[in-house]
Amino acid sequence: MKEMGGLRKEMPRTYTTFIIGTVALAGLPPLAGFFSKDEILASLNHGGYTTYFAIAVSGAFITAFYMTRAVVLTFFGDYRGSGHPHESDSMMTTPLLVLAGFAVTAGWVNIPGVYTGFTDWVTTRKNPIIEYHPESFDYFALTSGLTAGLVGIGLAYYVYQVLGKPEEGDQKIKVEPVWSLLENKYYLDDFYFKYIINPTKSTLANIVDRFNTNILDRTVNMFGVAASYLGNIVYEKLDQGGIDKALNASSSSTDALGARVKLLQTGKAQQYIMYFLSGVIVISLLILLVL
Repeated sequence: MKEMGGLRKEMPRTYTTFIIGTVALAGLPPLAGFFSKDEILASLNHGGYTTYFAIAVSGAFITAFYMTRAVVLTFFGDYRGSGHPHESDSMMTTPLLVLAGFAVTAGWVNIPGVYTGFTDWVTTRKNPIIEYHPESFDYFALTSGLTAGLVGIGLAYYVYQVLGKPEEGDQKIKVEPVWSLLENKYYLDDFYFKYIINPTKSTLANIVDRFNTNILDRTVNMFGVAASYLGNIVYEKLDQGGIDKALNASSSSTDALGARVKLLQTGKAQQYIMYFLSGVIVISLLILLVL
């Protein structure tokens, strides 16, 4: 809302439905919120729960106040954003109009002393209603809730619209130390982080660090040393001392044999004829001996 303001001109349908929802939440007649709030207050008053009744009336005041504050900060004053606001299309505004219609009419299904159709319908179910349902309005509860809602609306409008710019309204209602207490959410987050999260994180971090250093790192380092040792053995003994020597010996033998065989290649025809005749004689002798 700090970056909104003045949107009632740019978004008239959204503004109208928002106003209807605000009035319903504030509990003003004849909108739905009035009937639900009035029955709660009437039940508390009927049961003699004075403290809870006072709390509920205070809640009605606060609801009316903060909803009016939201209306003024969002739709009144000057636009404080950087974008280009515009009305949503019918896909968004049609549901808003339907909900706004229910916000206006839904409470009429059960009006104490006038029409109690909803109560009668629920009572006919298997489990009859046993809560208090007044047959007519409790005018003390009605007046109390209605007054709280109107005062909340009027005070918020006065603070955020009449006294100055809407965005300056929060500064006018800062009552210390209540404001700081509420703004800091009763300091529950501070307590939670200081005494639960941070100590837990510190302890857990130390445990994880020790586990990592003393177990994981040592295990990994041990495997690294073992792998390096095995690698040296494989390289020096198997590769260099075995495979390479065998290949080198085969190569040397082949070179030596080739050096001897090449001596037979002299290029002299007489010598080749002598080798040929010698071969014929040897083969002939082998045939004669075998046969």
